[in-house]
Amino acid sequence: MLPPRKWRVLFFALAVVFVVPSLSGVIVELREWQGNQIQCIHGGAWATAPKPCGTVDYWYERVFTGTVRSVTEISDTDRRLEISPEENFLGDSKGTVTATVNQACLTPNDPEIKAGDRWLFYIRANEIPFDGPSKPLSQAQENVAQLRQLAHMTNSGILSGNVMRIEAGKMSRAPNHKIVAKRVSDGTEYSTVSDNDGEFVYKPLPAGVYEVTANTMEGLWAAGAKVEVKPGKCAAAQPRFKLQPP
Repeated sequence: MLPPRKWRVLFFALAVVFVVPSLSGVIVELREWQGNQIQCIHGGAWATAPKPCGTVDYWYERVFTGTVRSVTEISDTDRRLEISPEENFLGDSKGTVTATVNQACLTPNDPEIKAGDRWLFYIRANEIPFDGPSKPLSQAQENVAQLRQLAHMTNSGILSGNVMRIEAGKMSRAPNHKIVAKRVSDGTEYSTVSDNDGEFVYKPLPAGVYEVTANTMEGLWAAGAKVEVKPGKCAAAQPRFKLQPP
C-alpha cells in the first residue's frame, strides 16, 4: 500500500539522500500551498551554482519570453502550460510550446503562473524547473537585457560567479571582494568586484581561456578555476569560491 500522497515525495527525497550520498546538496523544503504541506526538493549542482547568466545553455534547451495561453491541472501541484513564444534566445520555440511546472514549489518571489501571464521561460526536457531562473517578465528586464546583449557578441562573452567566506565553520557572503581573471594566451588580467550577495559578473571579456582567482586578500585562500569564455555565451566559475584561512 502506498503511503499518503503528502509523504511520498518526502520518502523519495530521503531515498535520494541515502542512496546517492554524492548529492549532499539535496535540501527538502517544506511549504504550505493551498492549505496543504508540500515537499520541494532542491539539490545537486543547483544548490551551490552561481546565479544563472544568459541562456545557461548547458542546462536548458529553450529560453524565450512568452505569454501563457492556458493552464491545465495534471496533479495536485503540477500544471501543463500552453505558451506562445515572443522573443527567442535559445532553441527552437516556434508555434505553441507545451511545458509542465510544479506550481507549489516556484521560488518564493514567483507567483502562481496563470493564463495571460508573460514570463521569461527557461525550459529543460519540456519542464520549467521550479528552482531555475524562469520569472515573470516584469521581474526579468535585467535578464532580458543581458540575453539581448549576448546575442550581439561575436568575439566576447560574459564570465560570472560567486564568492563566499568561511569563518568559524560558518559560511557568509563576501561583498566587495576583488576577483581576477588572467587570460592564459597572453597573461592579460581583468578584475571585477563582487556585489552585496557575493555575486560577480565581468563586463564582456574577449573570448579565450582564463585562470580565475579570488585570492586577492591577505589571510584568505580559495581554490582557483580555469574557465573558457566563448563568443556570445555565459561562462560560470564553478564551484563558487570559498574563502578561508590557509
